Amino acid sequence: MTTIRLYEVRVSLEHVALAQNTFGALPPPLPNGAPRRYALDGINLEIRHGETMGILGPSGCGKSTLLRAIAGLVPLTEGIITYDEQDMNGVLPGERGVGIVFQNYALYPNMTSYENVGFFLRLRKRDAEIPQRVREVSRVMGIGFRALLDKHPGQLSGGERQRVAVARCIARDPKVFLFDEPLSNLDAKLRVQTRTELKRLINRYRVTGVYVTHDQHEALALCDRIAIMHEGQIEQVGAASTLYERPFSTLVATFFGYPPMNLFEGVVVENIWQSNTADLHIPLGRDLALGEGRRITLGARAEHMHAVSEGGLRGQVILLEPVPTQRAVLAYLESPSGKLAAQLPLELGVRIGDRIGIAPDPEHLHLFDTRSGRRL
Repeated sequence: MTTIRLYEVRVSLEHVALAQNTFGALPPPLPNGAPRRYALDGINLEIRHGETMGILGPSGCGKSTLLRAIAGLVPLTEGIITYDEQDMNGVLPGERGVGIVFQNYALYPNMTSYENVGFFLRLRKRDAEIPQRVREVSRVMGIGFRALLDKHPGQLSGGERQRVAVARCIARDPKVFLFDEPLSNLDAKLRVQTRTELKRLINRYRVTGVYVTHDQHEALALCDRIAIMHEGQIEQVGAASTLYERPFSTLVATFFGYPPMNLFEGVVVENIWQSNTADLHIPLGRDLALGEGRRITLGARAEHMHAVSEGGLRGQVILLEPVPTQRAVLAYLESPSGKLAAQLPLELGVRIGDRIGIAPDPEHLHLFDTRSGRRL
């Protein structure tokens, strides 16, 4: 197993373009004095022996660039990446011992699945090992995989191509698994089935892994820890429970978890938080000396919002989503404070169009500095 560490890694947009446009035009040079723009901007991250690290974030935040930098497919502008304390600068991608599964699977269309799975050994002039390795991998991949070996990628479904891509990755016997949104092209049912299969393989091999996705369900199901990315930087790293229960910032609070955390802006007056837009006043407790007049953003998850008959945050119900396992309903409201979500008991009989009041549970509040967005 391998420990991967990234130290102050930066990758400029020019280097991303250089890696992606081998035969295309590069961006024009920056004007004199213009600041360099980065796809990755000061990344520090440790991926431990045998864990699967999820890289989660919106489109364009740098997730795939981070994975490609770890693989050596994108040159670093600054910083260091190490595998077990060995600096990977100058080590070619093919010499790093990584197995990669891309979003489009990247199978060779003119080769059968058998040839795709054995391609790494063929490239290394180890053809004699291919039959045994393909048999081993077929056994690991499970029922029905052998039937795919004689087919070309064009004859396979999306799920079948994904299985072959994973098998090719395993056949390399890699030190590191890298997954770049491998399930995004599958329909919902097949995505769940394939996720189960991937989890089984990850548990079997316990190889250090990096799993890039924008899907929180995938990250929760497959990853030991998750790094939340935003605009080329890592906002927070931790177990899913930590990200959900103690988000480091309003960005993490509203990105991780469903529905997003409700946020309300207000101000501290005599150690009482007062909403800017509603009749809502919450004592902060004597242990929180936040300063008179300080602007504080209060956060509360939907399951920690309750209906009130007077005061609170009043709004009109615009959407209802059943939560059968909790005998509850997710009610989305339009209010002066913006769109809000509250998980309410079915017994309340809330209907679309109703005007109701809701308030956060004082025992489950999150406080953030309004200006910086950071947790207090």
